[in-house]
Amino acid sequence: MPFRDPEHALGPSLDPLARMVALEAAFEGQRGFAGDRVPLRLAAANLILAPGEPAEIVAGVRAIDEALAANAPWYARGPNSMRLLIAAVLYEHGDEAAAYEAEIDRVRAEFRRLRLRRSEGFETMAVLVLRIQNQLAPIADAQLERFAAIYRAMKREHRWLTGPDDYPACAFMVSQPATPAQLAGRANAIYSALREHARVWRGDPLQTASNMLALSKLEPNELATRFAKLAAALDEAGISISMGEYDEVALLCFLARPIPRIVETMLDYREQIRARISSAMTKGHAFSLAANLAYVRMLDTDELGPLDDIKTLLDMQTIIATRAAIAASAGAA
Repeated sequence: MPFRDPEHALGPSLDPLARMVALEAAFEGQRGFAGDRVPLRLAAANLILAPGEPAEIVAGVRAIDEALAANAPWYARGPNSMRLLIAAVLYEHGDEAAAYEAEIDRVRAEFRRLRLRRSEGFETMAVLVLRIQNQLAPIADAQLERFAAIYRAMKREHRWLTGPDDYPACAFMVSQPATPAQLAGRANAIYSALREHARVWRGDPLQTASNMLALSKLEPNELATRFAKLAAALDEAGISISMGEYDEVALLCFLARPIPRIVETMLDYREQIRARISSAMTKGHAFSLAANLAYVRMLDTDELGPLDDIKTLLDMQTIIATRAAIAASAGAA
């Protein structure tokens, strides 16, 4: 049974930022966590809708984090920040480290059978997505075969862009009602529509945003138009959109709210973040947190579902990619 209970956790009078700040403070008080504060804040933002007191939540996350560090070789040698984010997602859905690790070992062996490229981090997140969608039940062979077919279909659409970093998106698409070719074609149509209607750059960030938007029921041109209007409104309000924010804008496209209202909420949270957390926070980090908070604040509780996990999984993708780039740079030095 997932731990998320939006009505109990949020409530009409609870401020998402205040909840996030309280969770961050509880994480800070736990000396077992080390590393930079960016993933810590992302974990706190993701746990806003988890019921319970912050100290109780953090203790649960810490227990999972410690189990991951003790039992899984990749987690043990990987950065603490990645373990923390994954532990937060596992806690949020009522999962256990041992069960998750066993499923990773089993599914990664199946990935090799299906001749998929190795990538410990992205394979791990793909398993996380599929496991959440299955409500923690074992991932079926048919799902894994469909996953591989979607990945290969995406590869045919964008041979050079598509890689293991798209595994989490492929995992989300497994449950979508269309053939692998149709799903990949829809994502590509959105990519092309964004190029036509919005001032965006080609590349991996645009593909990531397109893959997110492919989970919407709206038509590609409608999605691209909404994305363009949101980006233009944010820019007019003083929030310039770079490639690093494409996924954030895509997230906001899922909100069935007037664009001025979304932008107003984003601006309000950005100012509150600077005032209550850190005025020196980077633009990208502040934008990411503001998007998370706006999404939680404006999404009706009866609309909550798998889509509200996309942001955390994409943040984990970003951290893995950043860590890998730093490691490669250090190795080349």
